[in-house]
Amino acid sequence: MFVIRKQLYKRPTPILYKRHLSTNPPSQTTTPSKPNSAPCSKLTTSDQDQPDNNNAFISSLFSKGATWLPNKVPWPSVEIINSKISELYPQLTAQLRDGYEKLWDYLTMEEFRRVVEELKKEARDVDKYPELARDAIVREGSDLSEQEVSFIAKRKRLQKTSFAKFIGRDPSEIDERDIPVIGIASSGGGYRAMIGLTGYLNAMKQSGLLDCTMYFSGISGSCWAMSLYYHPFIQADPLRLKQHIERQVSVHWANMSHFLSTLTASTQHTKALMRGLIQRQQQGEINLVDVFGALVGGSLFVDSKKAFSLGLSSQQQFLKDGKEPMPIYCVVRHEVGPFESIGEKMKKLSELKSKELIKGEEEQKVKQDQLNIYQWFEFTPYDMGCEEIEAWIPTWAFGRAFEQGKNTERLPEQPLDVLNGMFGSAFAASLVHFYQEIRSFLPSSALEKFDGTVKQFEMSMSNFHPISPSYFPNPFYKLSEKTEQGLYRPETILSSKELYLMDAGMDNNIPFYPLLREGRDVDVILAIDLSADIQTAPHFARAESYIKRRGIDGWPEGAGWPQEKKQVDRKYSLGTCTIFEGESKEEVSQKTKKSRSIKLAYFPFILNESYDPEFDPQITEFCSTWNFVYRREQVDKVIGLAEANMNQNIDAIRELLIKTWKDKRKQRLQNKIE
Repeated sequence: MFVIRKQLYKRPTPILYKRHLSTNPPSQTTTPSKPNSAPCSKLTTSDQDQPDNNNAFISSLFSKGATWLPNKVPWPSVEIINSKISELYPQLTAQLRDGYEKLWDYLTMEEFRRVVEELKKEARDVDKYPELARDAIVREGSDLSEQEVSFIAKRKRLQKTSFAKFIGRDPSEIDERDIPVIGIASSGGGYRAMIGLTGYLNAMKQSGLLDCTMYFSGISGSCWAMSLYYHPFIQADPLRLKQHIERQVSVHWANMSHFLSTLTASTQHTKALMRGLIQRQQQGEINLVDVFGALVGGSLFVDSKKAFSLGLSSQQQFLKDGKEPMPIYCVVRHEVGPFESIGEKMKKLSELKSKELIKGEEEQKVKQDQLNIYQWFEFTPYDMGCEEIEAWIPTWAFGRAFEQGKNTERLPEQPLDVLNGMFGSAFAASLVHFYQEIRSFLPSSALEKFDGTVKQFEMSMSNFHPISPSYFPNPFYKLSEKTEQGLYRPETILSSKELYLMDAGMDNNIPFYPLLREGRDVDVILAIDLSADIQTAPHFARAESYIKRRGIDGWPEGAGWPQEKKQVDRKYSLGTCTIFEGESKEEVSQKTKKSRSIKLAYFPFILNESYDPEFDPQITEFCSTWNFVYRREQVDKVIGLAEANMNQNIDAIRELLIKTWKDKRKQRLQNKIE
């Protein structure tokens, strides 16, 4: 059991963003420990069977006997909560810093210098990186990219057969226009989410449901599963994904002997794992999240025989014929400002308006800035951008400096390990969200008092970031202030040369938003909730707030966990799948009538007594978001539960899709007559 030795760690000073990791070699006087100086060829993985303390650090933190939380908790102040929860961060921070220092020792070796020079030379090779021959511009507007529109058409042609097979009809009965547009929205949750999603995917593939889906959106750990699914190792095969994960998650990503052994397995491995860090370091932009991404990449995205350095755009190969659903990776930008609640900000806005200090368009601009605490950014194999600011760039151009809508430099595409570090940077979350994650492990006697304090100081704590999020050159720097729709882009985005992005679970741990984007016209959302705070998190309330702000019709009101506790005979008030249906609302335009009803199938990752009455992932310690080591039988347990939760509800999903198909066909024929 790993023991916290407080005297060895200093609590990091609370800062707002921009904590740089020095690009200079670490000082000999500040390095807490030095790695073995033996030649890299002699590094082994002998400690895999008995993982070192890095592998077990979470056990002592979340065990019932953890010493950092006293049995009798006095009424806590926000300072106490900040202090207590911050004690968890030095463990993770120390691991990342120690990893960086050991990596730097390897970087200083002559053998590695040769590899670095090769990488620098390759970074200018147009044959290796064709994007170097292209300039990128910002595409403004709310329309989907031409590539995505083309993908949709190809996917629908294939779905005519797969959808007919799934619902038990002849393909001749199916008109492509009536096929329900289905989107998967899979939550964050570290390795639990990655492994659990693998089980849901396998069940969907076996039943034929996966072939009926159009979009596949994810957050955090689900993004790692998605990245693997579209990886050359896996070839979009859920069963192969399951087998790969079983092999890869037995060693902690912070196990440096394992990482260095993988790193030095071949020149190909070295280049694949280090290209992203070196490129970021050459630009002076490397930070802890980048190191985290490299270490996770070394743990999940390579094996002893092969290694690939891939960009997100490489996943287009799985979409070119419409064979697989389109992945959408989600992150957020946090609008950090004064420690005020939204209500306080709107009150000030009202006061300014009453005093006629702001008027008209200026009022609209201020109101938007006050409400947009988080902006959601999406990454697909085609482009990245934000619907709320109506601005997009090709995915291969992310990481380049831009000004006034044009890139000012040419660089190779960012490798996936850098992006995966950002997608899964849950540890950069604010203390409020960190508290929500660990809440189920706290003594019940403390919960009421802690909950009250967290609620009281939620806004101030939400701005507390012990570790800086990822930051990149801002593609939207000095972009025009107004969108095509007449809305105002946040001034803080337009005036900043850097764009700070982090795990989207900071705002909402289920990625509904990209599936609600105009033009995608999603009819059915399969929401796979692998969160830790599954019954208390405001996933649905925040989704409804976003939907009202964006003027989206057809969302099922009241979706989510019941607000009032009802007397039930089971532990959870919802089952392993609950279907919520929205009401159709007609909008009369000059040309036609549109009717839209969004249907939501909600799959919470909870106890399923028919599968295993003793296994509840909500309270099982190894299912913590902060556990990065799973034994094979634990992987099988998580995947088996996910498969059971999907398989036992597949008939209900089939009925839902048949109903949606009939409704769309009826509406189309009615519009044709009118």
